[in-house]
Amino acid sequence: MKSTALKMSGHTEKKATRVTCVWNGIKESNDVKFKLMAIIYAKKTNNYKAARKFNVVEAKVQRWKEQKQKLINANSTQKSFSGPKHGHFQEL
Repeated sequence: MKSTALKMSGHTEKKATRVTCVWNGIKESNDVKFKLMAIIYAKKTNNYKAARKFNVVEAKVQRWKEQKQKLINANSTQKSFSGPKHGHFQEL
C-alpha cells in the first residue's frame, strides 16, 4: 500500500491511500484524495505524465478529470460512486 501527501489550496491534507495489484485478480482501487492529486498534477503537466507518476493508465486520469466536480464533493475516503440503493427500475 502506497501513501502520498495531498497538497491543495496551500494546505496539506492527511495521506491518500492506494491499493495496487493489477495481476493475481486483485482490482486496483484509489481513493478520492489520490484521484484529486492526479488531476492537479495532470493540470500542471499533462495526462500522460500524471499517469506515469501515479502509475495508472492515462484513460483513468482523463476519466477522473471529467468526474472532478463529483470527486471534490465526495467523501475523501470514498473509492467509487455507487448507484441507486433500491434497484435500477422504478416500483410499479
